[in-house]
Formats: sequence, structure tokens, C-alpha cells
Amino acid sequence: MSRGVQVRINFHRTTVPGVDLTDAVQVQEWVDQDCERQVLVHGTYEDQLVVVTAQGVMVGSLKGVVDLGEERALVHMQRAVVPGQALFRLRVREVLLPGPEGALRALAQVELWPDRLDWRARVRRFGATTDEVGVWYGDWEELSGERASDAPEWLQELLDDSLPKAMGMEMEEKKIEPGLDASFAILDPPQGPRPEDPHQLLAMVHATLDRELLQKGLTASLFFVFRQEQAERWEIRSVQGAMMDEVLRAIAQIEPAWGAVWVYPGVAQLPDGRSLRAIFGVAEIGTTRGLRALPVDLSGPDPVAMEPFYAPLETVEQSWFTGETPLRLSLVPRGPQA
Repeated sequence: MSRGVQVRINFHRTTVPGVDLTDAVQVQEWVDQDCERQVLVHGTYEDQLVVVTAQGVMVGSLKGVVDLGEERALVHMQRAVVPGQALFRLRVREVLLPGPEGALRALAQVELWPDRLDWRARVRRFGATTDEVGVWYGDWEELSGERASDAPEWLQELLDDSLPKAMGMEMEEKKIEPGLDASFAILDPPQGPRPEDPHQLLAMVHATLDRELLQKGLTASLFFVFRQEQAERWEIRSVQGAMMDEVLRAIAQIEPAWGAVWVYPGVAQLPDGRSLRAIFGVAEIGTTRGLRALPVDLSGPDPVAMEPFYAPLETVEQSWFTGETPLRLSLVPRGPQA
């Protein structure tokens, strides 16, 4: 029998507003959105274990938690983590798919169960441009089997638990206190008639903002909040231990507000198939939300803004201005230092 293998992984827990965590379809849609966002923005994806419980989603990085040659221990861990509480256990990581012209990068999602040998997997090919913008190829493909031996060879490493049982597993949930690195400035309220829908609000905010962001770049999220007597511009540099939507809701509810716009960097896919860096804006007025994407061509010496795209307006169940949020923020003026 081989020596014991110890596996230690730190999880952080996050809430997912608006998602029924007992509904497999909703959970799968949320996981897909997270995968797509990470690949498009970063051009890669780290090996992670996503465990869904009734209390929230636990995410743990698997990078470097076992030595090379002992990856099968992670299959045991996936089956055993959070016994009796896990609704879904998904391992998500990059794989290499064999192809006629060589191996192709892909993202794989693998679901295993603690008391069954069958498995379910989804895989989708992707690549990256020269400036590390991720590009998806095709849609998700579904795979399943009764045993690991039913899987294609490139997938068996994520299913094979034939490692001897002489191993110990120490699983620890890393409790992260919510942390926010942000600053804000108070602006004069907009002049003229108040915008009636989110598309008008987006046009108003981006009328001058796009020019600024093309010159200086956008490396953080911006959040504009419009209250009765003032407007605020928040720069959110990092969020820890909370979802961005929770932070935006907490900021919006500091005092009554009639509208807000979230601006963030991302990747837009054009009708001609190209993927370009883009400036995204999401606006809400009441319970109505609109989205705007401004693709930016970076192939030349200077950034060139292209024609913006607008998504149809939609009604949201949980707007930024209503609904409970576990975070509490307040505006506290900082006086002169003594």
C-alpha cells in the first residue's frame, strides 16, 4: 500500500443572490456564467472545486494542494467533501482535448457523487488572442458514463479514484471577512430632465466617461449612484468575501436613490466573430435594467472605440435599491488630520 496522501484545501463561501441553490438548472447557469466571465477576461481558468450547499457556494482552489502524480487524491476529496450537506460538487479546470492538428484547450466541469461511480461532465473549447482575451469555440458538450473507464482518456484523470485509501483529508473552510477597497467622490446632480429609462441613463453617463476611459484605461469597477440631492462616483478596486452584486446593493441603499450605473471592463463578442476588450455599463432605474457594451479595438497605436451595443431592457426581481444585503456601508466624511 502506498504512503498516505494528505489533502488540505481552503474554501471561501459566497452567496448567490437570485439563484435557488437547490435547482440544478439555475446552479448550472450560474457556474457557466462564472466560467465564461473568467475565460473571456483572463484567457485561462484555475483548477477549482465548487461545492453548493443550502447556505451558499463554497469555492476552493486546487492549485498545488497535492504533489504531482497524486492528482487522483482530489477525486476522493471531491466525493467526500461536506458529507451530507453538498447539493452539487463540480470540479472545474482546463484540459487538453486531442485533435487532428494537435491538442486544443478546453474547460471541463465534472460532477461526482459520494456513493455512486457514475459521472457527468461538460466541456467547451476555448483559446486566447495575443493580448490574452479569451475566445470560446462552440457550445458546451455533455458527457456521462457509468464508470471512469467509460470516459475518454483525457478525462480519466478527473474521474479515476483508484488510489489506495491510505490517505487523510483535512478540509477547512476559510472564513473571509468582507473587505472592500473603494473610494468615492460626490458629484453635482445631473442637470435637465431626469432620464426615464436605463438606456437614457447609460447614454448620459457615457457621454463624457468613454472619452476619459479611452485615454486613461479602466482597471477597476466604477459605480455611479444618483440620489435626490447628489450623485456619487465610486471606484471599486477590489472586493473580498462578498459578491460584487452585494457590494453594489449595499452602496445603492446607503441613502434613497433613483438610479445607478455600474461600469466595468470585459470582453465583447462581435457579430463578425471577433472578441474585443470592451467597456460595459449596466444601469438600473427602479426595477428596470439595461446593458451597454462599447468594444474597443486595441490593434493600433491608440485605442479606437467602436459602435456601442445595447441589450433589451429587462425587469429584475432583485434590484440594487431593494432587497436585503448582508453588508452595511455608510458615508463617513474624513476630517483634517490633527
